[in-house]
Amino acid sequence: MEDFKPTFKRQDLIMIVEDEIPMQEIMKDLLESNGYNVIVANDGFEALELYQQKNPQISLVILDVMLPEMDGRDTYFELKKLDSELRAFFCSGFASLVEIQSLVEKENLYAIQKPFSPKEFLAVVKEVLSEEPRIR
Repeated sequence: MEDFKPTFKRQDLIMIVEDEIPMQEIMKDLLESNGYNVIVANDGFEALELYQQKNPQISLVILDVMLPEMDGRDTYFELKKLDSELRAFFCSGFASLVEIQSLVEKENLYAIQKPFSPKEFLAVVKEVLSEEPRIR
């Protein structure tokens, strides 16, 4: 696996919002092994709570689309209310990515399909972190 040099400051965090434990562990291990700090939320409500506690330290949010109680789309919009310059991307199964395609296009977001390769996942992380904040 090719290593990517993270483009973050030491205090920055990446938040994974994912309800499937094996997928949480895969993403967390990939990120931590490449020098990123990570926190995990199991659903949208936990993500909102963590974001309120840790913002502005959180540099990136990785969202599953299919989440219990509050789906990834709604979680994204609630997080965006807290931070208009939110950096996020979706990581989900093919069917759920189709469901959010218009959101991805409208908000100019990345979305990757599970299963993903480590190289693809880390490339998207690096790309989103290196982007200039967009005015929304």
